[in-house]
Amino acid sequence: MTQAQNAFDDRFFELYMDPMLHRVREIVARCIPPDSTVIDIGCGTGEQCARLASSCRRIVGIDPDSKRIDEARARVAECRGSDAVIIHGDFRTLNRFDDETFDIALMVMRIHELDTEERLPVLRDVFRIGRRVILSDYVCPSPDTPHGAVARMCEMLTGIHHFDKYQLYHRAGGLRSIERQLKVVPQHVETNQSGTIEVCLYTGKR
Repeated sequence: MTQAQNAFDDRFFELYMDPMLHRVREIVARCIPPDSTVIDIGCGTGEQCARLASSCRRIVGIDPDSKRIDEARARVAECRGSDAVIIHGDFRTLNRFDDETFDIALMVMRIHELDTEERLPVLRDVFRIGRRVILSDYVCPSPDTPHGAVARMCEMLTGIHHFDKYQLYHRAGGLRSIERQLKVVPQHVETNQSGTIEVCLYTGKR
């Protein structure tokens, strides 16, 4: 990827995606009790990790993108006195953790980016290592509103390969389909202000 493409991606995220995620991060933070141990799977640039660092006993972030990891490490380094560590690795990294290692296993806006065949194996690991789980991703079906159109445009502009995964996620039925396959039931569901992204809290397998 060229420097110009990187600059475009950063500006694009700042203008369109970040405002949609701001409310999501607030909802997620509210769902996590103080002094929890948390793993943020697909932590990206560490925004959520940094938000939680001051209230959580320990937070671990994992992401496969080396550029994002550098940003995440710099961001949590500013949270003095916190026990936060950022790991560069793909989601197979989860197999290093024992069952129920964390009070909360968190995965925000990463499920629709997974290949269809890896989605359930990854999520089984997420539910294995967390006593409680928070999943957040696009509402399915996407609302037929200007906000829904912006969300679809954002995904389309990210690239055709990425957009294909987004479409497959919607065709499969999103989080409701995943819940049926994993036999889990959300204890709390809340959406962001635009109604495009939902946050679901699970307290364990049914």
